[in-house]
Amino acid sequence: MNATETEHASKLLAEIFPGDVEEQSKILDGMKNMSLASGGPEAVGGYKCANKGCTNAGLKQCAKCHQARYCSQDCQKQDWKALHKAKCGKDRGVAFGVDPQSFLNAHTSGNGQWHAGLNRKRIIERFVMSFQLRVEDTYVFTGELMGAYNQNKKATVKEFTDYFKAAKKKGMFPNDWSQSDDEALMAYAKEQIHFAVDKDDVTEKFGYGAMEHIVLRSIADNILGPVSQW
Repeated sequence: MNATETEHASKLLAEIFPGDVEEQSKILDGMKNMSLASGGPEAVGGYKCANKGCTNAGLKQCAKCHQARYCSQDCQKQDWKALHKAKCGKDRGVAFGVDPQSFLNAHTSGNGQWHAGLNRKRIIERFVMSFQLRVEDTYVFTGELMGAYNQNKKATVKEFTDYFKAAKKKGMFPNDWSQSDDEALMAYAKEQIHFAVDKDDVTEKFGYGAMEHIVLRSIADNILGPVSQW
């Protein structure tokens, strides 16, 4: 990353994680350490083979942590014995870097982007989790009790319904989104929104390098604005 890219990323991180300097630094360090594959990030997600000394594109993921990438089975075996076995899954994402372009794409995952390539089940899951994480962020950064924290299930359903309506008004869903999709989303939401979800829950499920927590926060930002707003 050059100086301009670093400055831009730093400003975005400050907006996404206000007051969380540790998180900002962790992601920025991962971005700086990222070595792009010679084939370009479009082909392999911006990763090179994790085996020390290899410069080939990392086409295959470690089956355990889903973060380290390798060009071949031989390189994977070599790295497992030399380094990866000791750290597999212990520092997801940062150990192998964060692709700056993927970070920017995740942050700008607004209308028409956050659901690209996803089936209906994942669209619904991602949208509901964006609400749950916004509830958590609201509590952490402002102390306001929303959603799972307000101990009022009817109020939580209303908060989510308003969130959903605001998203639809802004055209956040696919063009072929239907009434049956609305019903499926609300049915799933009513089973999930009464449970708290924090960033660690998201990164444990999807892996830190997937940056799912950033995508979820971006969805909420597109619907509601900064975390201080609801």
